[in-house]
Amino acid sequence: MKLKKKAPVLPLLGLFLFFNPAPAHADAGVPMIVLTFPAMLTALIPIILIEAAVFSKLLKINYKSALLPSFSANAVSTLAGFPLSWLLLFGIELLTTGGGTALGISTFLGKIAAVTLQAAWLIPYESELGWMVPMAAAVGLVPAYFISLWIELRIVEKFFKDRNKNELKQAVQKANLITYGFLAALCLTVFAYQSAVRRRWITLTPEDKTIVEATKRIESNPNDYLAYYKRGLAYAKLEGSAKAIPDFDKAIAINPKDALVYIARGNAYRHGFYRYKPLEGRDLSKGMPDNLEKDMNQAVSDYDQALKIDPRSSSAYAHRGNAYWKWKKLDQAAADLNKALEFDPKNADACFDLGDMAAEKKDFDQAVSRYSRILAFDPANFKARAKRGAAYDKKGDFDQAIDDFNKALELKPKDGDLYLLRAGAYYGKKEYKKSWGDVRKAQSLGSDPALIRLEMDYGFKGYEFFEKLKRDSS
Repeated sequence: MKLKKKAPVLPLLGLFLFFNPAPAHADAGVPMIVLTFPAMLTALIPIILIEAAVFSKLLKINYKSALLPSFSANAVSTLAGFPLSWLLLFGIELLTTGGGTALGISTFLGKIAAVTLQAAWLIPYESELGWMVPMAAAVGLVPAYFISLWIELRIVEKFFKDRNKNELKQAVQKANLITYGFLAALCLTVFAYQSAVRRRWITLTPEDKTIVEATKRIESNPNDYLAYYKRGLAYAKLEGSAKAIPDFDKAIAINPKDALVYIARGNAYRHGFYRYKPLEGRDLSKGMPDNLEKDMNQAVSDYDQALKIDPRSSSAYAHRGNAYWKWKKLDQAAADLNKALEFDPKNADACFDLGDMAAEKKDFDQAVSRYSRILAFDPANFKARAKRGAAYDKKGDFDQAIDDFNKALELKPKDGDLYLLRAGAYYGKKEYKKSWGDVRKAQSLGSDPALIRLEMDYGFKGYEFFEKLKRDSS
């Protein structure tokens, strides 16, 4: 099936990643050309206009006559010169560090090396990319400037063959000093902004504000365990378990009798499971990697301790049940999750896990029952509505599924994946045109039918489903 053509997004994507580099990280590193080249394409038009103005003034020609030389020179220097400058930096990186070698950034010199010698292909120090990307981009401007001068001068000379070469050289130099000065200032501005965010001089989220306020409380009273607890919760949401756990450790050391802190630390250890991709599809009932098993044991131990302090903690039972379920200890998981509901019938986490466990076992009647329980006390719960619709679809109750998907879409009308779910239900009813309409709507919202991780119970999935649907709806 041909996907609908969309407007080019490469320049805008590059500009977004340049200002917000976190999504660009990969285990193999960050090739800066992927970020800076689209950003340079975005900046090309204003650079052409600025340099044309400089040529017009220094060469004493009208502005329109300066536009074509400026356009030609900058188009070539961007499309050819910028990749050349990156290759030069990449060669330096290979010669000096061998490529891919993490030199470390614990020292000032290490930080300098990480954005100079390794400016072409950044080592993925995840939490440091915010400041590393703009600084590496600034370093990349140095060879790019000299290559641009060489390329642009030769192109401009072809347009003004009767002009003095020194005069042309001065015009090209001044034009590039202005535009590259602007680009360097942009890099430094992004660096300053990212540094301010990192140090939380600028607070962007409620969690940032919590961290700042809790840190101030800790500085004034190092025994304020609640401040450590609240800061740990904020760290867990923003930066992950590694930074949150030490705060929870400190809170427990100060006050070992608060069940909520044990639950929070247990959650931090348990969440390591979700980030461990090699576990996908693995039968954990036969064991798991040692480091992960240690974390899971620590999580369960923390939930145990929380239940010693508060034996009626529905939250502790629910989280421990989730840990057991992910660990494939299904009987213990079900016992804990049902216990959680005994103490709090409105514990949505426990209901979701019991529903998901039932769906995993293809007991869709039970799954519908569990999700319905959530909707009974929270009718606007999007997740429960979508999951119940999917369970109805698996049962073959397509009308009920479509009704749930319709109500879910009232809550999130731009959720493309939900349109794909409804497309499956319409297909089950043999309403192929409606199904195809939902597929096209999902595409327009950015959901790719080829990538959707759904397994339709029609004997085929992925592209096969949508190719067949296209034939049936025509």
